[in-house]
Amino acid sequence: MIPQLAILTLILIATSCRMLPPPSDEATAFHDTIPWRKDQVEGLSVVSLDPHHYTYMSFSKGGYVAVTAGSGGKVTSPLMGWRLIRGRLFFHDPIHDKLGGELHLVSLTDDLLTIRSTDGKLQKYKVTHPTPNE
Repeated sequence: MIPQLAILTLILIATSCRMLPPPSDEATAFHDTIPWRKDQVEGLSVVSLDPHHYTYMSFSKGGYVAVTAGSGGKVTSPLMGWRLIRGRLFFHDPIHDKLGGELHLVSLTDDLLTIRSTDGKLQKYKVTHPTPNE
């Protein structure tokens, strides 16, 4: 009876520990990414500096991220989740509990966020700060 209980326990532990996807080769090839910290993500709001594609992201303390993105007059505004796992920041589908794209942190200052997307492209965002009325 004890061996069966031990096997069942190991199965439960194995299924509850999520396997993280490997970091993308394209993003890690530059060797310039650093781990995220929770205090860097919670409350972070940024606007893309790309003149051809508008993106606004606001990360809540509750694990959600409001995204407004678009180009050419077409804009979407999904509400997604975010997960920070071992210093890696992922978009997260809270309904299906699935990890999405990863944001690879290159640098973060009070005014500028620089990330590498999964395809290895460097992206820059202006960090926005709430006004006293917000």
